[in-house]
Amino acid sequence: MAMGVVSNGQTPCCQNKLTLIQPDGRVAWEYLKARPVPGAESAHSVRGDGKLPELETPFGRLSSIICFDGDFPQLLAQAGTAGTDVMLDPSSDWHAIDPWHTQMASFRAIEQGVNLIRQTSQGLSAAFDYQGRRLASMDDYHTTDHAMISEVSTKGVGTIYSRLDWFAWVCLVGVVLLVAQ
Repeated sequence: MAMGVVSNGQTPCCQNKLTLIQPDGRVAWEYLKARPVPGAESAHSVRGDGKLPELETPFGRLSSIICFDGDFPQLLAQAGTAGTDVMLDPSSDWHAIDPWHTQMASFRAIEQGVNLIRQTSQGLSAAFDYQGRRLASMDDYHTTDHAMISEVSTKGVGTIYSRLDWFAWVCLVGVVLLVAQ
């Protein structure tokens, strides 16, 4: 359950939060967005600690991020290290970044070998498997039917990026050396 919580009289006053409720009614986690969007959201939001929650379920190992968190490789690297199978990513975009923001989140999921379910208000919602195949999608700006249904694998995979966090840097240095010649 994704929600915005406003606490009048507190500074900062807002929480961008995802709460996962287990089938027995217990709260599995409350995750606060770690990377509010620079500007008004950042100025008024309580920041989360950036530690991704995890829960082992019959549907695989679940974790979550919120929206802009998906742009930061170091946050999603935790999912790869933990062996996350399914990443939940509630989001709210705007026309200028649709569909780019969802595509960036899918790239982070591919790096870490996780299946991604990204529900987006005012933008592209999509489900991707760990190989980046789009399983389902729905874009608020291009439809009047605001429902998306998808089957997502309950197993992710290990990737070189999730095992060797320095590998991407070595590749980047190699590209720079090749371009410099």
